[in-house]
Amino acid sequence: MKFFLLLSLIGLCWAQFDPNTQYGRTAIVHLFEWRWVDIAKECERYLGPNGFGGVQVSPPNEHRVVYDPPRPWWERYQPVSYKICTRSGNEDEFRDMVTRCNNVGVSVLHALFFSRSIFMWMQLLTTCAVQAVVQGQAVPVAHTTMPITGNNVFHLVFVRIYVDAVINHMTNIWGDPGTSSTCGSYFNQHTREFPAVPFGGSDFNDGNCKSGSGEIENYNDPDQSRHCRLSYLLDLATGKDYVRTKLADYMNHLIDIGVAGFRIDAAKHIWPGDIQAILNKLHNLNTRWFSQGSRPTIIQEVVDVGSDIIKSNEYFATGLVTEFRYGISLGTVIRKWNGEKMAYLRNWGEGWALMRSDRALVFVDNHDNQRGHGVGGSNILTFWDDRLYKMAVGFMLAHPYGFTRVMSSYYWPRYIENGNDVNSWVGPPNDNGAIKEVTINPDTTCGNGWVCEHRWREIRNMVAFRNVVNGQPFSNWWDNGNNQVAFGRGNKGFIVFNNDDWPLSVTLQTGLPAGTYCDVISGDKINGYCTGIKVYVAGDGTAQFYISNTAFDPFIAIHVGAKE
Repeated sequence: MKFFLLLSLIGLCWAQFDPNTQYGRTAIVHLFEWRWVDIAKECERYLGPNGFGGVQVSPPNEHRVVYDPPRPWWERYQPVSYKICTRSGNEDEFRDMVTRCNNVGVSVLHALFFSRSIFMWMQLLTTCAVQAVVQGQAVPVAHTTMPITGNNVFHLVFVRIYVDAVINHMTNIWGDPGTSSTCGSYFNQHTREFPAVPFGGSDFNDGNCKSGSGEIENYNDPDQSRHCRLSYLLDLATGKDYVRTKLADYMNHLIDIGVAGFRIDAAKHIWPGDIQAILNKLHNLNTRWFSQGSRPTIIQEVVDVGSDIIKSNEYFATGLVTEFRYGISLGTVIRKWNGEKMAYLRNWGEGWALMRSDRALVFVDNHDNQRGHGVGGSNILTFWDDRLYKMAVGFMLAHPYGFTRVMSSYYWPRYIENGNDVNSWVGPPNDNGAIKEVTINPDTTCGNGWVCEHRWREIRNMVAFRNVVNGQPFSNWWDNGNNQVAFGRGNKGFIVFNNDDWPLSVTLQTGLPAGTYCDVISGDKINGYCTGIKVYVAGDGTAQFYISNTAFDPFIAIHVGAKE
């Protein structure tokens, strides 16, 4: 009976809609443009030990090499074949990364490109790890068969690799044909020849596009949005079974390697029925790391800010969906623009007309809108606004709405001209086009031009906070009518923000057991002691909080896992 219960719990963990970390880890990180060798190291030295659930990786398929401008980040979204060969590394390095991440309990998410011929959307590289909790201590155990008893309670911990999958299109129509690609494969975008796949003229939507230019001219026309070229990228005929099979072959190759799922790039520009048809061709996840019959997790990039004719809910049947309104609205509130106040966040989530929580992939910023591309504009908070950004990410990781993704970026020479960043194209730190190693400084931050927001103490510790409070209800809301707010997560955690221009000093009901707690924003709990602010919770659950309006980190977070 105990063995049957174990198998039942594992079997319920895998579905395309849910990362299935209910009893495990609850946030993933996008290691944007990292090399595979560096991701493998980061899984082992940092992500696994610090409770991250997975990694979204940049598209791993062969792409065009762009020299004008020189090696921009967006060349990764211009596929020419589905060979695993990019500026992040070759297939051997990719396989090694997936294996090592899965073996430490961190799965990999891959970016795959569907509709146009270069894959950009995600595939989840997968691993199923088990974390045993014995006498209150979490102990990683690989594929444990520990029985479920009153004395030994274990939690399943699933940390995935998700691949950014570009399956909507191939490369764009500009430039000369040839072998200017990361593996040297020949392509001719003018004649629609991609022999390394192979794709030919009939595999594209040129004949189905009804606009005069072949481009999407009217984004309020669903047919144009799904059949015409997005930014001159050659739109794949995903309604054709041959094309669907080639895309599925690519994704299945990644699944067999061990990825846990995919972020489907530009999913909005693929008919939902075409996505479902492709998903129907996918293998189950690799049983080396996943239970029998597990299905890949699917995250779909759909931009819907309310006024769009194509709605997010059209894609609910095929997986999770990106909720772009989350970062736009939260950024507006934290910036205190348009009369918004944090007090209004009391009914945050579906009460703000966001999509249903169980389908939402949420984020403060992503690789597009942090540099002014896509939607959101200056409302979007990024690492350039580090004080406000940490508050926004802290709020996201504390609040129960959606499944969360943290951004990890690199620096670029931002130069704003007429409201636009003229250097928004700049690619990752590199040496003559070769991506630089992510070096680690003595203080655990990153060097060599990498930002590594996921390594900031405030963000790292809020990932742990989210894991601790997972499944607990939103509770004990308090606000001052302006920009001082607080809320709890059942009897496991409590967080307080001061985004006003005056100090916060208040006694609040935390809902937590009595004791001394370490604020995980100002410090850590090390060897049983707090290195930052201490918060004393009385027997009735109340605690006194003080936060200066000039504090660099104007918020405090406590949870039962950081009790002194």
